[in-house]
Amino acid sequence: MKRPLWTLLILGAMMMSCGAEPTTIPPKRPAPSLPKPADAEILAIAIEYVFDKVEIPESLKSGEKILIVQRQTFILEKCAKIGLYKITPNEKGYLEFHGATDPPPPSHQCIASQALYETIGEDHSQMDDCINRNKYMALLPSLESKRAFRFEDRLKIRSAFNKGFWKEFYRVFPEAGGLLELSLPGYSNDRKEACVYLEFSCDGLWGRGMAIFLDYQQGQWRITKRSMAWIS
Repeated sequence: MKRPLWTLLILGAMMMSCGAEPTTIPPKRPAPSLPKPADAEILAIAIEYVFDKVEIPESLKSGEKILIVQRQTFILEKCAKIGLYKITPNEKGYLEFHGATDPPPPSHQCIASQALYETIGEDHSQMDDCINRNKYMALLPSLESKRAFRFEDRLKIRSAFNKGFWKEFYRVFPEAGGLLELSLPGYSNDRKEACVYLEFSCDGLWGRGMAIFLDYQQGQWRITKRSMAWIS
C-alpha cells in the first residue's frame, strides 16, 4: 500500500529531528529601563547645567550653534575591582585612583560608575539604581528646555565618528556646537535623592564627564553636588 506523499514528508522530518542536536535558545536580554515620572525633569536640569556651569563654546551659549544630544542612553558598568582600591578627588576635583596595586586602566563606563560613588554618606541607593537602569541601552524621554538642542540617533553619530572623527561629525551636523550623552537618572530608596551621569565634548581635546547629584526640595529637584570623572 502506497503512502501519500505528505505522510512520507512528515515521517522524514520526524526522523531527521530525532537525530538533530537540541537547539540552544539564547538568553533573553532584559527589557530596557522604563521611564520614571521625574526622568524628563532631571535630564532637562542636566542640560541646563551644561549650558550654565560647564565650559562650552560661546557659539552654543549664544544660540548660534545647537547641542546634539544622543537619543540613546550612556551605558554604565560597575568596575569589578571596586573593592580593591579607592578613588578620591584631587585638589582640582578630578578623580585619582589609589591602591596597593595599580588597577587596570578602566573604561569610560567604569570611570563613570566610579564618579557616581564619589559621594559622602552611607546611602548609595541612588548610585546603585543609576548603574542598574543604565546597564543596557534605552531611549531618553522627550525633554523640554529653552536651550537649543536636538536629539540624534546613536548610529548616525557613531557612523560620523567612524568615518572621520570630529571633522565628519561637523560635516554631518553643520549646525552642531557639541555632543552630549546622558544616562537615565538613578533614585534613592526614598525618592528624595537622584543622580545622573553626563559627557559633553566638542572636539578631540575638549570634553568632560561628570556625575551630578540632586535633592528633592520644596517640590522641585535641585543640584547639590557634582563629581568630575574625566576632563580633556
